[in-house]
Amino acid sequence: GEYLEHGTPVVISDALQDWPLFSMGREASLEHFAELQGITRHGDYVKKTFSTDRDFRSTSMADFIASLDTPAKPGETPAYMGNNIVPEKLLALIRYPQYFAREKFIAPRIWIGPKGTLTPLHRDDTDNLFAQVWGQKSFILAAPHHRPALG
Repeated sequence: GEYLEHGTPVVISDALQDWPLFSMGREASLEHFAELQGITRHGDYVKKTFSTDRDFRSTSMADFIASLDTPAKPGETPAYMGNNIVPEKLLALIRYPQYFAREKFIAPRIWIGPKGTLTPLHRDDTDNLFAQVWGQKSFILAAPHHRPALG
């Protein structure tokens, strides 16, 4: 309550242990995701964030996850599956913490990306509960009053 009220970011560690998704291995995940579709971003999606000239493709999650084994060519931005609404089949594999009022937020989203994936500077319209299931991600957060310094 007090963190949300003051807009204070909070890091909660080891909170996903009871998620079935968290305990699935790679092979089980690929089987589970086989028929699920998602939208992937290709090319220089960082520079083209606000452009109409963006390369989006519909891809099965299983094919996309399998493609992560092939690294991008040097100087090439790797493809990224981002901001997809979490399908019902995956929603069944996550558990919302008791302190999270789901009805106050938009439908959950999923992002899948290889090492080297970048998210351009942006602001979200609502507060977030971000859950990292596999791998790691770094965030740089800026308070709203720093907006003029961000360009």
